[in-house]
Amino acid sequence: MIKRILFKNTLTFQFTYSFHNIQVLLPESSPCCIRLKYAKQLLKYDYGPEGLPLDLISHPGKGICRHSDFFGDQTQCWKKFGLSFTAVAPNEASVRVIRHGKYLQCAASDEILSFYGPANPGTTVVLSSAGEGREKGEWILKKDGRISFTQAPHLCMAMSPTTFCVLVHKDSSNKLIFENSAELKKLIYNKNSENRKGVPLSFSSHPNFGLTPNKEFSIMEVGPSKLMLLHIGPAKEAVEARFSENQEIVLDDYGGMVFRANANILDNHNVVNATLDARPGQQFQVNDEGSISPVKAPHLVLGIPEVGFSNEEANRIKSEAKKMAADLYGLSSNRILNGTSCSGEEEQVHDVDGETELFHELMAKYIK
Repeated sequence: MIKRILFKNTLTFQFTYSFHNIQVLLPESSPCCIRLKYAKQLLKYDYGPEGLPLDLISHPGKGICRHSDFFGDQTQCWKKFGLSFTAVAPNEASVRVIRHGKYLQCAASDEILSFYGPANPGTTVVLSSAGEGREKGEWILKKDGRISFTQAPHLCMAMSPTTFCVLVHKDSSNKLIFENSAELKKLIYNKNSENRKGVPLSFSSHPNFGLTPNKEFSIMEVGPSKLMLLHIGPAKEAVEARFSENQEIVLDDYGGMVFRANANILDNHNVVNATLDARPGQQFQVNDEGSISPVKAPHLVLGIPEVGFSNEEANRIKSEAKKMAADLYGLSSNRILNGTSCSGEEEQVHDVDGETELFHELMAKYIK
């Protein structure tokens, strides 16, 4: 088992280790493209039954790993979809694969390297069941170690140049404190829609940084929805936001996009995006110290991905989340509620077993 590592809020280290980790698709000209160390052996099927590790020659000492092995437990949202993020991390955790034609399959399971979403720059590379979406698992393995998608050969596997905004526990050292929180908080109570100019979402907790779009692939179209990933980037490029009358966080410069947790699931480490579609956004609040929480999940705040947890901290957070769920919503400690209210209307309840290692159990709403 890979030993989890607990790192506190040291910004320099986060940017060199945690901030450049998620695997995505990027143009083959990008300096962030990765190259496999054992590409030639894979091309020749020169390996044993245990396969070969996805070590990188482009980043010595690093390899393609499961994101959850080093960067905190995987959110319930992605488990629901049967996906596992990949990341660049120390090669002691490199995934071992065998090659089946155009597919790279885990030697110890039926999972294949694939990607989530459309074949666009910025799309995340994942491990998924070999039976799901096989067309997204067809790769061109090049002699120099680069890996391109068969149906979009101009796109290669790469490390994301920035990290995404996620939900973390309110007591986490990785929470974001917003520089203009006082002004932003006033906007919640300002009912004059003509005087609701947005404020930059820059950080006081991480000076010179803020929530930004990515210039290379700012907005993606996923079915009927437009999606913008929220990155940690230079403060001068921070998006400007305001609150709607329904307490949504709105980006007027991007057509009125609103903030939401992915799939509307309020769970530790779930990604927070800006979207534009027929759905209303989720409600948020500004806390006294300057952090931002979902109204329905006050124990979570916007933050930076955490690099593992000590057992003591994980157990403390999990226990606290269960108590809060019971106190605030009358939920039992081993169940969470996915519904529109606490009144029992349109409620969907599911059990949470010990294997999920969830840090937070709370109400979440699926908007179809």
